[in-house]
Amino acid sequence: MRIKTEQFAVATTGKGTYEIIDKIEALVRESKIENGVVTIFAQHTSCSLIVMENADPTARRDLEEYFDRLVPENADYFEHSDFASFSDYSQRMAFWKDAPVKGYQL
Repeated sequence: MRIKTEQFAVATTGKGTYEIIDKIEALVRESKIENGVVTIFAQHTSCSLIVMENADPTARRDLEEYFDRLVPENADYFEHSDFASFSDYSQRMAFWKDAPVKGYQL
């Protein structure tokens, strides 16, 4: 069994959702592994991963609005800094995902 490990960084401009599928698909193709499993792992505590459809741009906005209401930034009942609320997001979502690879594609 072949195993390949890659890392990449995602440049962000603040809170929000960011698409990383193109980078992951490119790494899968470059790996030359035809069939297997890819594990995507978010190393930072203020980051989480979600798989969702993205055909409708309002889906991402709806998700962001949902989490803004669930874990509001600067809520007066938090004792920690406002940045720490981002860590609360990751507690509600996964920091890793596994996906099947078949024919060099997710």
